[in-house]
Amino acid sequence: MKNKFYKEINKTIKQMEEYYNIDLSDLKFDFNLDNITSLGVYRPLTNTISLNIHLLEEYGELYINEVGKHELAHAVVRELYGIVNRPHGIEFKRVCQVLRIPGKATTDLFSESKYIQQKRNKRKRKEYVYTCECKKHNISGIRHNKILKGINYICNTCKSKLKFTGEIV
Repeated sequence: MKNKFYKEINKTIKQMEEYYNIDLSDLKFDFNLDNITSLGVYRPLTNTISLNIHLLEEYGELYINEVGKHELAHAVVRELYGIVNRPHGIEFKRVCQVLRIPGKATTDLFSESKYIQQKRNKRKRKEYVYTCECKKHNISGIRHNKILKGINYICNTCKSKLKFTGEIV
């Protein structure tokens, strides 16, 4: 799938270079992105586009056209206007029009990804069990840490102070 990516993206790079009379030969790519908050990232300081190999394998051409070209648009904007610009500003939207892709910062196209779902399931957060006079409460790690630092939480029902049971679920 990487070969298909490079074939498609190099064709698009050539088109952008000719259309805008720019040189993108120093643009680099890596496939090391391994999170679920970003589908792709353009890093202007290193002139590198980072992509997610799992999403490329799962979605192929859709990922290339939506994410690969989106990140390429960021590189084109940097080449045309320098680093100082709004990431999804008017310059970016104009380049996206030329590429015939949406100029939006987000998309829902990959929300059903098996890879993303698997990563979300692994990120299940721990909860800490506290009790009051009337029931058990599952508390987030953030609130648990605040309690450890001296902040008191009380039950909305019985108004008694919450006490940690030592149980983590």
